[in-house]
Amino acid sequence: MGKILEVNHLTVEFQTVQGIASAVRDLSFDINEGEIIGIVGESGSGKSVTSLAVMGLLDENTARIPNGEILFRGKDLLKLSEKELCKLRGAEITMVFQEPAMALNPVMRVEKQLQEVYRIHARSRAKNCRGELTALLEELRVPDAGQVLKKYPFELSGGMKQRIMIAMAMLSKPQLMIADEPTTALDVTTQAEILELIKMMQKETGCAVILITHDLGVIAEMADRVLVMYRGQLVEQREIGEFYRGARHPYSKDLLRSRPEGFDRRFWSIPGTIPNAYTPLTGCGYCGRCRQAEERCQDTPPQLTIFPDGSQVRCHKCRGGMENEQ
Repeated sequence: MGKILEVNHLTVEFQTVQGIASAVRDLSFDINEGEIIGIVGESGSGKSVTSLAVMGLLDENTARIPNGEILFRGKDLLKLSEKELCKLRGAEITMVFQEPAMALNPVMRVEKQLQEVYRIHARSRAKNCRGELTALLEELRVPDAGQVLKKYPFELSGGMKQRIMIAMAMLSKPQLMIADEPTTALDVTTQAEILELIKMMQKETGCAVILITHDLGVIAEMADRVLVMYRGQLVEQREIGEFYRGARHPYSKDLLRSRPEGFDRRFWSIPGTIPNAYTPLTGCGYCGRCRQAEERCQDTPPQLTIFPDGSQVRCHKCRGGMENEQ
């Protein structure tokens, strides 16, 4: 099983009136064919910016990528022209956005928006695709699919709009799909249905999936491997089962501890807040909130340690591939 995407030493910065905001810092990871990886972390960790960089959707007027490469099947996406990227986006690489109401055109019928995928990537199929579109929506459990095609997005519920987004993403049978918090603002029942549909479509097409979420329960159910990000850095990468059995990084442990399981009258939360992207990173990014922080954590950046099982951890207490926990 070969690698379909390799992100190597990616750095993303934004030039603003307040100065330079570092959103992603020297990030490296990969994803294999047919694999689902989950990316977790608090807001401001760089998860969505990473996905936008992969898709080539960062605002070129404010965003800057001073270092790194994004290899899709060996081809560096950062070196492609906008025309070349457009051939990949929506065809080989697709994305389900966080808020479908913002991603769909409110004044264009659903059928026309789905047809647009064919108009751009398979023009010969665009005119007579109604039956195919209806069949796809029915597969995604959209009731009365033929009538839904005639509707505008504002006439649909949040869960229905997200099904349309999934249909749009899977229409061209992509090799890689990015789902950026696809269950945000949906009720629990609809969340479960949407996740089930993503997994079903992934199995049918064999595409790789990058799933971005705050919900560790979603990661446990969906992912093969988990990446934990904090302040734009990768702080831990591990197979999902091993992660839940024994996370190594203090931030990962605190995220797991914050889950509602074992509720005893009061929820536990991580103290403090994540520093903003303008704050210089001198030592360990998690030092100010870490219960195990030492003096060296304040001014010595920890290196990424690779363990024999292939997992990675960025912590002074996990050096040389051996865990030194206190």
